[in-house]
Amino acid sequence: MAELCYLGGLVVVDSDDQILPTSAFDIWLSKSAEERWFSLVVLWLDTSRASGLIGKAGDKNIAPLGPELDRAGVSLIRRTTLKVLLENPQISPEISSMQEIIKWWNPQRANNEFVEWNLRETEWLGITGQGVISVVVALSRAFNGNFASLGKLQTSYTTAQLQTMGFNDAEAH
Repeated sequence: MAELCYLGGLVVVDSDDQILPTSAFDIWLSKSAEERWFSLVVLWLDTSRASGLIGKAGDKNIAPLGPELDRAGVSLIRRTTLKVLLENPQISPEISSMQEIIKWWNPQRANNEFVEWNLRETEWLGITGQGVISVVVALSRAFNGNFASLGKLQTSYTTAQLQTMGFNDAEAH
């Protein structure tokens, strides 16, 4: 999350290596929860930074917010992962299955670690819950990604409503 906040200009690293909020952070806080969430998700989808590299055991220790996190193809892998999850809202795929699907869709860019990290990050961002695409994200497809409109929807859905959206084992929320 620190990576996304940094990319969004919400925090800055000062000369003493302290991470501090910016004035953009105050403006961001004044927005609705849907708008704040949407802005972070868009940054996550578009960034070329692979936060899974932070602290990874290996030849070189990569620090958060460092320039070594940029990797070509990460955004494409994220978008493909999200596409597969959106097209199959009723399943919670195994990581190995997702890795094979991503490799099939993007053979030159496939990286099993990136797929695993992306799936973990979808959970952190609330895009998925226990591996299944969240109701909010599934509903956003009906609104062409207009998450602000989702804030106006009723937040309590019946089991029947969720099942008509493709969530067959849904419980009322």
